[in-house]
Amino acid sequence: ICSDKTGTLTQNEMTVTQLAYFSRNIDVEGRGYRPEGHLLDQATRRQAEHDDVLDRLLTIGVLCNDAALIDRSGNETGILGDPTEAALLVVGAKAGLYQQPLKERYTRIADLPFDSERKMMTTVHRGFSETGLLSLTKGAPDIVLKHCCSIMTADGPQPLTESQRGEIMESNHRMAVAALRILAFACKVHAENPLDPEQDMIFVGLMGMIDPARPEARDAIALCAGAGIRPVMITGDYRDTAVAIAQDLGMMKPGDEVMTGA
Repeated sequence: ICSDKTGTLTQNEMTVTQLAYFSRNIDVEGRGYRPEGHLLDQATRRQAEHDDVLDRLLTIGVLCNDAALIDRSGNETGILGDPTEAALLVVGAKAGLYQQPLKERYTRIADLPFDSERKMMTTVHRGFSETGLLSLTKGAPDIVLKHCCSIMTADGPQPLTESQRGEIMESNHRMAVAALRILAFACKVHAENPLDPEQDMIFVGLMGMIDPARPEARDAIALCAGAGIRPVMITGDYRDTAVAIAQDLGMMKPGDEVMTGA
């Protein structure tokens, strides 16, 4: 039996739990779509102080986004749109960056929707400076990083070194083996109409989110195995994330292998 992962083997209720950017790692409290919980510095376990890079990372997540949070009866929060994008709105709200005020301040004038070939989504906005435009991009970490030539630091954009590329992919791997789904975020300044907004970007950071396995999926997989049926997961997610979920569900045993599209 071949099965999709997200929403079939997992609950498809995304929650951002980790942020990583320029030598800083942050844990995010809370579960589900209610914007409740603190951002905690991993090193000190204290509430993370805002800085320009953190604000830019969260702002990209909120603005490069087509989902919306909606209030329901009983103090519940629902979503319109993709659960992954909704999770980005929630972590932004936890830090005080709400969607509607940001949309009003930074007007979206163009976008490049996500597709399976580029594995990125980009929106273009006015308002970040008096004269120019800023494009905001999110997508698969390896793809986004490949299209970046600079990195956002506390002192502004700096040339992206090979050592920093390695550190970013190590952070990506660390999140993935913890069964987190990871997105990378980048931006680019344009003096006028943007050309090639997804080339020569400034890398900003990573966000890792959890999509818990369905308990009933674990039982169904065990039932299949007992009947001599081999369940196989097919997913567009990052390899290490898929492996972690498969191991949690009992789909992978020692010695089992993974085949990637490449």
